[in-house]
Order: sequence, then C-alpha cells, then structure tokens
Amino acid sequence: MAKNFKIWRALHTLENEVWLWINREDIYLSKTPWVLDTESDAIKYWVQKIITEIWSVLNLSDFWAFDMGNWPYASTQWYQNQAMIDRDTWLWLQACAIKIDNLLRDEPYQKNKPHYDFFLVDKDLTIEWESSNKFIFWLWPYPNNIVSVTRFREYIKDDVLRLISLSILWAHEVWHNFDLVNRNFNTWSEWYNIWHCMWESGPCLMQQVNVWGKTVDQLAREIIDKESWLCIDCTKEITVKKEYLSWKWIQF
Repeated sequence: MAKNFKIWRALHTLENEVWLWINREDIYLSKTPWVLDTESDAIKYWVQKIITEIWSVLNLSDFWAFDMGNWPYASTQWYQNQAMIDRDTWLWLQACAIKIDNLLRDEPYQKNKPHYDFFLVDKDLTIEWESSNKFIFWLWPYPNNIVSVTRFREYIKDDVLRLISLSILWAHEVWHNFDLVNRNFNTWSEWYNIWHCMWESGPCLMQQVNVWGKTVDQLAREIIDKESWLCIDCTKEITVKKEYLSWKWIQF
C-alpha cells in the first residue's frame, strides 16, 4: 500500500513538471575531441537502448566532436574552453558544469529547435566558486546531461570495466532526465535520496552508490554478475510510469 502511494505521488509530481521537457523530440549527443570513440559509442548504445524501450518517438542525433570554425557555439571544444577554470595556473584541469549547462541552454540550436543535450567532456567537472568540489556528472534540471570521463580513466584501469561503469553512470543520469525512477521517495533523507533507488531487491543502476558504500565500478560488477541493470522494484515502477505516460502525453 505504501509503495503504491509513493508511485502515485511520483506520477502526480511528474505530471506537474512534464511541461519542462515533454515537447522536446530530439536528443543531441556531443563530446569534446579528446573523448575516445569507444567511450562515446558506449554512451550512444545506452541512450539508444533507453529511448527505444521508453520513448521510441524521440530522435537521436550524434554530432560528437563537431567543429565548424572559431566562433561561438561552433565546436564542442569551444563549450569546454569557455567553462574552464584555473586559467592562472595554466593547468586547465576543470570545467565549470554550470557554465556548460548555461551555454547549452542559450545556444542558437536550442532556440531554433528545443532538444535534450547530452554532453561528454574530457575535463573534471566542478562549480566555479568551489574548484575543490569535483564530480563526474551534472544534471540539474532538464534538459541537459553532462558527464566527465576523467575519473573513470584515472581510477578504473580495466578497459572493459571502465566502459561498463561509464555506461551505467550515464544510464543512471538518463533515467533522471525522464523522471522514471523513484521520484519523491522519503526513505532515509528525502532531500538526499530523492530520485534514487532505495529498495533492496538487488543491484540497480539507480542506486546512489555513495549511500550504499559502493563505487561505480563495484556497482557495475554487481550488475554484470546479476545480468540485470535494474532491480525488480524499479522495473515494476518504470512499467507503471511508462503506461501512465504513453497515453497521456506522448502524442507528438
């Protein structure tokens, strides 16, 4: 009974917020030049898998490391360069995720044709006013999704496990883009665990790994061993939300 109520509340919240993104029909995939093809191909596979299973009406376009010249918004490297910090040290190891997000929102392509932007970068992400705050993804709120490959390269030396871990993290963020898992669950701290899987029916890519005392690669190993990327409870919840959305809004 309690679980069904939480799912109903999640659907109600989703209905209130859906105007922010439901009219977007396209997903644009891009990356900076130093992101490897194997990394971007792994990302594309998971994005395609998810939208095929959930939103088959969405169009997926990969522009990858496009370069049309030396003017604003003309190359993916330009976006990252505009967001770099630590310029005085000449290290340029970090990019401000908020700046990249704002550039993606303000770009002429977004204004001409609203879309999701999924952006893969080769610098560590941070926020400009606290450069010691380093992280590997940025998603707040819709429609953009920004992920860095830097830490995956530094800490996961096995090539196959690194790509699987990167894919799982990206898939985790894509599910957030579509609000499909565990909205407004108030298990433990609702503020911290909102949008994440808190069930115990098995490994799940929607788990907040630091809450469970895991690293991304440890979760990846568990998912590989189980041969299932979502737990039983999240799979059931997604099924309910898919049915709820399919007749209510997906009418492009």
